Amino acid sequence: MTDAISCIACGSAGVRVFMEMERAPVFCNQLCHSQPEALDAPVAPIKLGYCDACGHVFNVVFNHSLLEYSPEYENSLHFSAHFQQYADQLVRELRNRYDLRGQAVIELGCGSGAFLRSLCAGTDTRGYGFDPSYQGQTDERDGVRIVRESYFDADVVTPALFCCRHVLEHVEQPADFLAAIAGKLAGDSAPSVYLEVPNVLYTLRDGGIWDIIYEHPSYFSPHSFSRVVAAAGFSQLDVQETFGGQFLSLHAVVSGSANRADATPAAPKDVSARIDRFANDYREKVDQWQTDLEKWRAAGQRVVVWGAGSKGNSFLNVVPGASHITHIVDINPGKHGKFVAGMGQQIVPPEFLRAE
Repeated sequence: MTDAISCIACGSAGVRVFMEMERAPVFCNQLCHSQPEALDAPVAPIKLGYCDACGHVFNVVFNHSLLEYSPEYENSLHFSAHFQQYADQLVRELRNRYDLRGQAVIELGCGSGAFLRSLCAGTDTRGYGFDPSYQGQTDERDGVRIVRESYFDADVVTPALFCCRHVLEHVEQPADFLAAIAGKLAGDSAPSVYLEVPNVLYTLRDGGIWDIIYEHPSYFSPHSFSRVVAAAGFSQLDVQETFGGQFLSLHAVVSGSANRADATPAAPKDVSARIDRFANDYREKVDQWQTDLEKWRAAGQRVVVWGAGSKGNSFLNVVPGASHITHIVDINPGKHGKFVAGMGQQIVPPEFLRAE
């Protein structure tokens, strides 16, 4: 038990460290333009701690000063047909759940703006997006305006719906961040809020170990997610596992006051037990991949990784022997010709496989 560490989600003491990684790329999704640049990319350690009080998992040695998001950051999943199907379904669900016609929608951390534009398309809904990594024009098009400035400094209308998808896990102090959102949204209109984060139960329960990256200081469970959102000033929480259990989706409204009573559902009883054995399970999975890579290399077989996102980057940086892999395939044309941070594999299009 490490009494000196306090939980960044609920503030409770008694966080215990259960897993350590000596080095991980600070950025998995920062595009490197040469192999030397990729090999020289900054790395840092990860130490995962678990809070018994709320079930939150977080990197206890996370250093936000190492991160600076820029237009070179590329983590869009919309080139995946499977993910796009999920995003389209989410758009339909949000439109059916909330009356957005003639209203304003804000998305904090909108990336390329693809989801926001889809949500507003074909309606008179006005969209406002905020993201420091946005690469496009900041002028308004089709009722949507996206800027690189801070949402908290912007003078914008109170929206009917506020969205924040896959941002909270990147924030050093999620409780303060959510409280700031609630404070900015507070008013008579009580806007609806939709939040989405990766689900740590997928990592613990289903072996999604490649989702452990430095960019994510936080790994939310349903309980820790509900609790930190309620404590920040939101109510009427509805939390669901989505995208095959990989994500947590949360609907809420701004209440203006902290309310821990809304923090449901209860943490799963077996989470602590999974935490206790996770380091060993992680090591066994990495060792098995190392054995397989060595076997294939000894047999003269060539290995190419598919998917140059966070999971692919994590795999290449974690598994011993992955340095012998020379290429990684990705369907996102914006990544082609670039290199994987930390290990230096070149990112190539699917056509590369036919050419070889």
